[in-house]
Amino acid sequence: MPSESKLPKLPTTKELLGHPRVKNVIERLSQSTVASRAADFYDDLRNTVSEKTNNFELPSLPHLAEQFAQRLLGDPKHSRSVINATGIVCGGEFANPLPEQAVHAMLSTAGEFRPTGPAIQDRVARQLKRLTGAESSLILSGYESALHLAVAALASGGELYVIESETSRSTDWQRIAASGAAALRNELPSESTARGGLLIRHSPLNEATAGLPAIAELADRYADLPLLEVSPVAGITDPESVGLSTIPHAATRIKTGADLVLIRGDGLIGGPTCGIFLGKQSLIDKLRAHSLATAVAANELVGLALSATLQLYESPDQIVFTVPAWSLLSTPLANLQQRAERLAQLIHDSPRIMEATACEIESAWVVEGKSQQLAAASWGVSVNLEQGVASSEVERLQRQTPQVAVKVTEADLFLDLRSVFPRWDQALVSAFA
Repeated sequence: MPSESKLPKLPTTKELLGHPRVKNVIERLSQSTVASRAADFYDDLRNTVSEKTNNFELPSLPHLAEQFAQRLLGDPKHSRSVINATGIVCGGEFANPLPEQAVHAMLSTAGEFRPTGPAIQDRVARQLKRLTGAESSLILSGYESALHLAVAALASGGELYVIESETSRSTDWQRIAASGAAALRNELPSESTARGGLLIRHSPLNEATAGLPAIAELADRYADLPLLEVSPVAGITDPESVGLSTIPHAATRIKTGADLVLIRGDGLIGGPTCGIFLGKQSLIDKLRAHSLATAVAANELVGLALSATLQLYESPDQIVFTVPAWSLLSTPLANLQQRAERLAQLIHDSPRIMEATACEIESAWVVEGKSQQLAAASWGVSVNLEQGVASSEVERLQRQTPQVAVKVTEADLFLDLRSVFPRWDQALVSAFA
């Protein structure tokens, strides 16, 4: 076992307790709980360090702070963190990490009695009005719940017209129409018969700005039908601002002519999972007045997290530092390359690995449904295994704590660093040890 003098220096308790991630947690716990779990954490950390070789690299302070925060919260076995090395930042199979401010807003309130009612909805509506120009807004528990409400409140007993491309077909409109007592129509009506219903346009992910004239044309041609523009991934900021493919934001879609826009809170906004309607006050009022609205409304904690996230957009030049999704999307390629080259060297040293090579690839950073995605250049590590096939290694990585999600080829694994926070780099190396 390494001598005490050769062991890496551990951060002090003061350093860990003073980290923002940990401070957000300890405010909600008793001193005795913090002391007990801190002692256990340091005992486990010392044991881990002493069992490693002299080449063991201590995880960074942010990484240790994250582990410590999870231990303080009880580190439930049924809810594990995931190192997302798939490259997909938005729209993938994993829930997005929330901004620290959103986490704090939820933690500081969840353990106390709190008021119910429209206050948080009203606060978010004011924020969204400033950020998007929408007359009003409504937060629902989820994206599909929002669709059901729209059809029930605006098309019940009438016609539901849906416009979508082959690639954007991922919604069971027949089921949604039936639940709202609306008749689904696959063809647009003539202007003279377009009454008593709802027109939904589900915009393809890859249409960029080419779809904006279509919104304006539909709004002008069918002035008697409410036009709902459905764009789940769209947010408040266009990813073109960080050098990626353009996805027109909600404000642009409203200005172009959409009466309502439906987006996801966990899309490019980078907030909690929810559905968000933006648009005309008269239509939002109809949605809010429907009996289904109460059943599918977002709860206060989701509202608080969304409000805290939206507050960050008041300083748009800072969102690449404050909103985790945008921090990942804005990472320079040179930074990804440097990390990939370093990780490849460290992973290659494992006796289980035949070869680990840093390489540049074109990979998806956002997906929607089963067939829509947008890709961009990224860097990562291609891992060729010494023994076993890739599928068995994937299963082993899924059992790790934290779980590791990777891309899989016929014989290799690929770690796409576009979606990996730097604080998880050392954990990736350890996962292959």
